[in-house]
Amino acid sequence: MNLIEQIDHWALAAPNAIAHISGDKRLTYGELRRRSDALAAHLTKRFGNRSPIAVLGHLDPEMLIAFLGAVKSRRPYVPLDTVLPQQRIDKILAISRPALLLMPEDVTELSSSAPLVPATRVQRDDPFYILFTSGSTGEPKGVIITLGCLEHFVAWMLGEPRAWKFRRYDVGFYAIVCTNVPG
Repeated sequence: MNLIEQIDHWALAAPNAIAHISGDKRLTYGELRRRSDALAAHLTKRFGNRSPIAVLGHLDPEMLIAFLGAVKSRRPYVPLDTVLPQQRIDKILAISRPALLLMPEDVTELSSSAPLVPATRVQRDDPFYILFTSGSTGEPKGVIITLGCLEHFVAWMLGEPRAWKFRRYDVGFYAIVCTNVPG
């Protein structure tokens, strides 16, 4: 199972189906694919390296577009929630050294054009996203999640209903995978 291909499948099979709702904002699978592809093309053209892309927001549809756009350009994303203290956000940015910090308004602007170049796709051993935890010290530590690890976890989550009661909110993982892979 390729997670990105599965999400893109829903854009072709049911382009008007709702992929994400936050308040009064709705994002269809068709819009998600078109806009994440446009953002991926922009990131591929603008940045030659594969440095992470930091994404700051809170449940915004643009965060989902940014997550997928980063991954489609073979860059991991670093999810940052606006509810975090600014000091923690600053530490995570210093540690992760992202090529770019995207906020919802940036994503809206950068994902509105048609893709100019085809985006490359993340491979199984590539970093998919970097989740920062505090561990026992309280200092941010980045945990790199590869596509392969994520696919194994998703297969387990979707096949094990009891697992859902143990989930903690992770804006990166649950926003993309567990809500969009099944369609």
